[in-house]
Amino acid sequence: MAEYVAVTMDGVEATDPLNEVINFELLKSREDWARQRRNHKELYPQSHYGIRYIIEKKDLDILKKIIDDSYDLGFSKSFKRHTNIEINELHKFIN
Repeated sequence: MAEYVAVTMDGVEATDPLNEVINFELLKSREDWARQRRNHKELYPQSHYGIRYIIEKKDLDILKKIIDDSYDLGFSKSFKRHTNIEINELHKFIN
């Protein structure tokens, strides 16, 4: 959400091509993040486009519900509960 807010609130247009959005499935461990950082300039376009997708296709209130339930369920389960999308499949909806 921080990526979405930073870009949107500053009036910056997200310019990262959707075909360069990294699949969350590739970002499971610290080593995965480090490997992807070496290969890509920016790792967060999926965050921006993912939040935008939820706001446009679902409902802004879902974001609060995801956050609220993340403490008890964990982020991935909360995300799935409120969007009906597995987090590692989100890239399919935003590409």
